[in-house]
Amino acid sequence: MHGSVGAGTGLGFLADGGRMGALMRAHDWSTSPLGHPETWPQSLRSVVGLLLGSRFPMFVAWGEELGFLYNDAYAETLGAKHPHALGARFRDIWSEIWPDIAPLIDAALAGEATYREDLPLLMNRKGFDEQTWFTFSYSPVRDTHGRVAGMFCVCTETTRQVLADRQQAFWLGFEERLRGLSSPRAIMSAAVEALGRHLGAIRAGYSEVQDDDETILCEACYADGVEPILGRFSLAEFGSDSIMRQRKGRTEICADVQADPGQVQATWAAIETRSYVSVPLVRDGRFTASFYVNFREVRNWSPEEVALIEEVAARTWDAVERAKAETALRESEERLARERAVLATLVEHLPVGVIVVDRDAQPLMHNSAYGQIVPEAVIPSRLPAAQERWIGYDEQGQRIRPNMYPGARALRGELVRDAEYLHQAPGGRETWTRVSGVPLRDAAGQVIGALCVVVDIDAYKRVEAALRDLNETLEERVADALAARQVLADVVESTKAAVLACDLDYRILAINRANAAELERVYGRRPKLGDHLLDLIADLPEHQAQVARNWDRALAGEEFMIVEEFGDAAHERVSYEVRFNVLRDRNGNRVGAFQTAYDVSDRVRAQEALEAAQEALRQAQKMEAVGQLTGGVAHDFNNLLTVIRSSAGLLRRPDLADERRRIYLDAISDTVDRAAKLTGQLLAFARRQALKPEVFDASERVQALNDMLRTILGGRIQVVTEVSPERCLVEADVGQFETALVNMAVNARDAMDGEGRLTVRVERVSAVPADGERSGQTGAFVTMSITDTGAGIPPEHLSRIFEPFFTTKDVGKGTGLGLSQVYGFAKQSGGDLRVTSQLGRGTSFTLYLPQVEHGEVTGPAETRRADAAEQGQGRRILVVEDNTEVGTFSTQLLQDLGYETTWAVNAEEALARLAENGGGFDVVFSDVVMPGMSGMELGHEIRRRYPGLPIVLTSGYSEVLADEGRHGFELLQKPYAVEDLSRVLRRVSAGRIS
Repeated sequence: MHGSVGAGTGLGFLADGGRMGALMRAHDWSTSPLGHPETWPQSLRSVVGLLLGSRFPMFVAWGEELGFLYNDAYAETLGAKHPHALGARFRDIWSEIWPDIAPLIDAALAGEATYREDLPLLMNRKGFDEQTWFTFSYSPVRDTHGRVAGMFCVCTETTRQVLADRQQAFWLGFEERLRGLSSPRAIMSAAVEALGRHLGAIRAGYSEVQDDDETILCEACYADGVEPILGRFSLAEFGSDSIMRQRKGRTEICADVQADPGQVQATWAAIETRSYVSVPLVRDGRFTASFYVNFREVRNWSPEEVALIEEVAARTWDAVERAKAETALRESEERLARERAVLATLVEHLPVGVIVVDRDAQPLMHNSAYGQIVPEAVIPSRLPAAQERWIGYDEQGQRIRPNMYPGARALRGELVRDAEYLHQAPGGRETWTRVSGVPLRDAAGQVIGALCVVVDIDAYKRVEAALRDLNETLEERVADALAARQVLADVVESTKAAVLACDLDYRILAINRANAAELERVYGRRPKLGDHLLDLIADLPEHQAQVARNWDRALAGEEFMIVEEFGDAAHERVSYEVRFNVLRDRNGNRVGAFQTAYDVSDRVRAQEALEAAQEALRQAQKMEAVGQLTGGVAHDFNNLLTVIRSSAGLLRRPDLADERRRIYLDAISDTVDRAAKLTGQLLAFARRQALKPEVFDASERVQALNDMLRTILGGRIQVVTEVSPERCLVEADVGQFETALVNMAVNARDAMDGEGRLTVRVERVSAVPADGERSGQTGAFVTMSITDTGAGIPPEHLSRIFEPFFTTKDVGKGTGLGLSQVYGFAKQSGGDLRVTSQLGRGTSFTLYLPQVEHGEVTGPAETRRADAAEQGQGRRILVVEDNTEVGTFSTQLLQDLGYETTWAVNAEEALARLAENGGGFDVVFSDVVMPGMSGMELGHEIRRRYPGLPIVLTSGYSEVLADEGRHGFELLQKPYAVEDLSRVLRRVSAGRIS
């Protein structure tokens, strides 16, 4: 071969180098960076001669390109890289580990010797990557000039030792982790985690094949960087060939699933697995479990790794099976203990005596009942000691030998049932017992003891004897009982009440003739015993539902009484009073229900007639009240009109003096005020007064009116005011509140004949109490109560005191509208009025108004002086009034005050005038109650079209105002004074003078 070392070259350092020496001599060195051995320097020849003569793995790397030379021992380390590595570049040979060893090589070439022990290196020397460990030293080699020309390595592979040490440590830790575990699942989890961490796997798991042999249950899985596999899966998902091999007990080893066409690629891709080992557990020929390890990359499994996985699987299975057996044993023992406890409790509470003895007749256990029947707590047997304790006789009076007792016979293997004996205790007391003996046997069938059951039948025997004595009179007593039952049946049949009994399934248990006749009367069906009650009227669903509704309640255990009308209109509708009762057996158990029904149609019709008469009476009373109200109003207004008409007639006299004219004018004005007050009281009672609610403190208002009250009531009445220290805020019409206070105070004054004590109290309460037929209501309220020391109100008058014009005062001393105003104000304000009275001790009226927490509080009322009428100064007023007289008078009055007026007789005309004039008015003055569009509706329309135009509404009464309020409009109550009209118009039109 060209470039090879031939014989006789004089290169003796290669002569004794074994296989590598021969290889070097025959090698073609033409491509090697080392050149031909004849050119090698002496220092290199010396090192090569040294390593070729050694049996320890050695190599030398020489020159700038580190040409590689090694001995026979090192050739095994190279694996498949040998013999191509001879003379090659060091870096090309070990490229896969170069990053790990390059720093050490650099150090050696720099003249520094290095040493590493058990260095891990991932080598590829057999066609695949494998983890190895090496202990080695790198030493610099110098040339003849003392320069480092290469490096020399002495090494040994420690992979087996490292793996053995690690495996030993693994087993120690593995056994330690499993030692304290008793739960099968905990053992599985600990085992797979230990193995997975040891091998560096992405996943290790334990799964069990289910009874169907088609699915596996993955109960434990260790996962590192991937999702664990837990739950149920089909075995078919992992490849039928693989599963078939595992069913035969063969460990499944796959280095690369992608290179195996028998693998289900989708399954392994989904769980990010490229290589795996699965160790099957086959018990009694059945594939029962699998222990598996997964890797994300291709892995050439070493025999040691496979053996380790198989050993871990075997030990895990043993531990799991042992834990399952121990768990089953523990659960069995616990179950047995529970069953024994239940059995002991059951036996202890049995009403019969129970005893268990061993084969020598020694007691093992007995219950309390046995101790009461047999105080000595032993049974007669073949033992001499027991012979003296019992003296027994059979029913023929023959003494029983001890070895013939049931216990002794059971110990001989006999089954003895219900043997009756008369026993005589040592004290001489005789007792009848019924004894049974049962032999207890072991698994082999040998008798190991006996169970005896002893029943005290002494009382039974005595009753049996007594029954024999009673048999002679049995027929007579049966006849008496049947006669008593027949009497009861005759009573039920003869009663007018309809009696019916049903079981819980609506089956008729009993029915008398009256009930059968009534059912036939109203439904056309005549029932009999055993019929299903609801099925009888199944073709009448509405009536069936009515019957079922009541019987459902009764059969559910409810006892009640109803009055209802039953029956099909095609037959007869009848009103019945029906009482339902629960039907129970002798032990008190509910077994059904029964009814007793009476025809009360006449009574119901009479009641309906009475109610109709009462309603007619109420209507008559209402009409009487309306007549009284009408008469009272007519009377009072006629009195007022008399004053006005007389004064007006006198004012027409031309010779009337100015002083007298002023008196008559004042009389007319005062009379109008009285008429307005009377109208206001009527509206307040009717709850149709247009209130002006505002938030105020009731305590402050009462205190502000204190002096006025004293003036009104007179000096002989002591006024005591008691107000709450807390704020008593209400939202109501201030004027009506003050009027209510004055009306109640004046009423109290008159009740006390002008002398006594009047207490005004204001406080906060949490409810309005119930009063007779009026129910109470809960909530926050402020009360104002007026209590007097007068004569009191007779009880017969209490129900009428709030009626309009009702009064007990003398004629001319009261209108009878004062309390009506208070009552109407209370109701319209969302409150109420209560009265309590005792004859001879006085009366207390309490006004309840809803309490508010917040709001802008209005201060105490101030006395307003009547300002003179102000001039209009040319302001333009649109008057809207449908009444001709009022419209004419209003426009004339406004013109006299200096206003320019335009009169529209309805809302539609008013809107047309506004449209013509472009809204060029300063104020719109409109009545509320008009045909068609009301003044309130007109105000809303004007506000929409002309937002800045002021609107003043006027009315003597409006249901809309009373129900809904003023909606922000200015309101002038009729009748009004010219001064009030002028002042309101001036205020709302300020700033709009043209």
